Amino acid sequence: MKVELFSSGHCPACQQAEHRLDEVLQLTGLTGRVALYKRRLPDDLDRAVTLGVKALPALAIDDQLVITGLPSRQQLHQLLKAETS
Repeated sequence: MKVELFSSGHCPACQQAEHRLDEVLQLTGLTGRVALYKRRLPDDLDRAVTLGVKALPALAIDDQLVITGLPSRQQLHQLLKAETS
């Protein structure tokens, strides 16, 4: 599974999203089974545009934008669990 987190260094919600994602990956035991890409804007702008990212933070799983905004731990857990089932 490929997981992409789009964020900016100046975005407090993005920092929270990154922390929550790392935490959920660890708790679910998926850390080694997921290809995690932490995309930073503006550096990864082309990739963000390709996936239709219009706000940060944003999360894509297997090339599909699945959430925009700060996800809860529960949302992250459900998304990751659904993709690995």
